[in-house]
Amino acid sequence: MLSRVAAAAVALVFSTSALAGGEASPKPPPPPAVDFSALPASADVQPKNPDGKDHPVHARLVVDHGAVTPGSTTRIALHLTQQKDWHTYWKSPGDIGLPTEIDWTLPPGVTVTAHEYPVPQRFEQDGQVSFGYEDQVLLIADVSVAADVAPGTYPVKAEANWLVCLTSCIPGSATLEHPLVVAAEAQPGPLTPLFDHYAAQHPT
Repeated sequence: MLSRVAAAAVALVFSTSALAGGEASPKPPPPPAVDFSALPASADVQPKNPDGKDHPVHARLVVDHGAVTPGSTTRIALHLTQQKDWHTYWKSPGDIGLPTEIDWTLPPGVTVTAHEYPVPQRFEQDGQVSFGYEDQVLLIADVSVAADVAPGTYPVKAEANWLVCLTSCIPGSATLEHPLVVAAEAQPGPLTPLFDHYAAQHPT
């Protein structure tokens, strides 16, 4: 069964006025450079289009801490990198577009909040206005570990669906999985600056 994003995109995929090449609000400050090379392959997915070419969006599932303790909370996020001039959408996309969906599969004792969106850019063309993200975006959620979860490594899975537009709109999806390490002592992770950068852009 198609996701809501993919099903709704059927009506948009042949559109030729998807707000590309028009006016856009100023870009947000650039994110810090980070190294994704340590991500497991299951958490770093470049989807393919039906013709075998790379989809315009590269998806990653990232976790703030290297290890968390029972009874604690850390941040988990979907990172989307878009090809030049393509963009995905905010939770209120405007005249065209659809918000990105994330469906989680979690181990017992682990819970996750709804993901948060940073402040979007405003795009306008031919009288249509939309709100979304060029280049890249990080959609952050809080993941909590119950106090009675035993130390170990637990899989966290995210089924992500999005709509990305240039001169036409294309639905995309990825199934991502990242291990959540629960240990007696918390361990920092290398991607905290990226989380902090985007968290600072959340609307207040």
